[in-house]
Amino acid sequence: MDGLEKIIQKIEADAESTSCSIIADAELKAADIIADAESAGDMAARSIISDANDECEKMIRKAHSGGELAKRQKVLECKVKIIDEVIEKAVKNFLFEDPSVYFAGMLALAKKHALAGDQTMVFSDRDMSRLPKDFESRLRETIGNDKNISIRGGGSFEGGFLLIGDEIVENCTITALISEAETDIRDELCRLLFTE
Repeated sequence: MDGLEKIIQKIEADAESTSCSIIADAELKAADIIADAESAGDMAARSIISDANDECEKMIRKAHSGGELAKRQKVLECKVKIIDEVIEKAVKNFLFEDPSVYFAGMLALAKKHALAGDQTMVFSDRDMSRLPKDFESRLRETIGNDKNISIRGGGSFEGGFLLIGDEIVENCTITALISEAETDIRDELCRLLFTE
């Protein structure tokens, strides 16, 4: 038995030695795998954090840009509202201007738009009620002898007049004049009100 025990002990010792060697190799390989995994995990984490930071910066820039755009739009809306109010107030002031000043403006418009031949100048009933007594004679002096303009009321507009000829109607109402010159008026008001 001594010999058999020695063989068994030798086998056990060799098995122990082999298993220790295998375990040591496995532990080294496991340590390498863990180190590689930790390194890969660190790299992945850095990449994820970097991507997240980039995405956050993009979102912040986009939000800032959107905020700036919204701010500019709101400022523009306010400017348009102010310009609309200024135009509306100017029109109202002109419509309720002293008749001598208001109808002097109507004479200037008639001179600019009157054509040769017979025409009818149509005012609103409000304007007819405040027409200066000498308006017709001043109109004849202003437009010249080759033009004949009769005056009547009944226009359904706030101010200004229609100049009706045989084939042509000149719309000299305040609404039409403002509409025709609106872009220039708005540009000039914007320049006057908002130039820094």
